[in-house]
Amino acid sequence: MAKQVASFLALIGASMFLLRIVVPSNGVSLAQGSAPRSTSERTLPPIPTVAEPVDSPETIKEAYEFAGTHPEILRYVPCFCGICKRDGHHSNLDCFVKPRNSSESAIAWESHAAECSVCLAVALEAKRLFLKGEDISSIRSSIEKGFASHYKHHTDTPEPPQQKGKE
Repeated sequence: MAKQVASFLALIGASMFLLRIVVPSNGVSLAQGSAPRSTSERTLPPIPTVAEPVDSPETIKEAYEFAGTHPEILRYVPCFCGICKRDGHHSNLDCFVKPRNSSESAIAWESHAAECSVCLAVALEAKRLFLKGEDISSIRSSIEKGFASHYKHHTDTPEPPQQKGKE
């Protein structure tokens, strides 16, 4: 019995070692052939835990990882929950990531989105549209059409820059 326990523990230890090589603690896979798209993917902090999460840990993690790896999308997408406008947020990105000054390179999470179904839904819809190949202007337009009629408030979010070839 003792040998079986020792073998089992050795197997667990080897598995944990392999997991740390293939899947870092932030859950973003760095397996061979799937290099990170940006340096921020390698430096994402652990996803915040909250007392009353509004969705599964996997869904919350998916939304936070999209916010952390694609701020160029969510900074131009409004938030519609109303609380964010009160808190001085300017976009859906602010629901996930705390503001940083130019000397701060590491991301610090804002926990609000983990407790707000509207913020999560906006980010996940932006991700879905991004993965379909939509540009930032189209993503924003689709989200505004889908959410503005259901929610009274939205952040004063800057328009995305004009893309080359579009005027």
